[in-house]
Amino acid sequence: MRRSKVPRKHVAVRLETVGLPPGLIVKPIGIRSRLELPGGVVLEGTRALELGVPAGSDRGETTPAGALRHVLGSVRLLGAEHYGSPLWPCLLTVSDADFARFGRTPGTLAAEIELRVNQYRVVADVPLVAGARYDSGSTHVRIDDILRRSDGCTVIL
Repeated sequence: MRRSKVPRKHVAVRLETVGLPPGLIVKPIGIRSRLELPGGVVLEGTRALELGVPAGSDRGETTPAGALRHVLGSVRLLGAEHYGSPLWPCLLTVSDADFARFGRTPGTLAAEIELRVNQYRVVADVPLVAGARYDSGSTHVRIDDILRRSDGCTVIL
């Protein structure tokens, strides 16, 4: 598979869901969009692309780190600000030529977004010692090593 040599512009938006209990993460898995412009011009897109955005662009706690904080309670997450950088769904991708031609033209954008809702949950309490393990059906987790530091530790699974 080769990258297209045609430059493109992505139209991404911050997805915010309301009314869900805390600790849930909403992830777009399919997007169908349609941009209608004057003169009968229609640009359409179908994809499930998410684009990384700069840190601080997403102020919500619907991030993976926020969901982990919710389920783990008082456990301190070191480096949580780097865990799961914010991703925004891409509603439409247009070629540079279309962007140059229609970039300043007002239009109407409609999109259908198919979502998946994820939730972290605690399934085991494993002691922080090398060799400790958790087994459930085909899921096997074993602590191989614990790298201790003065400000916390890294657990190698």
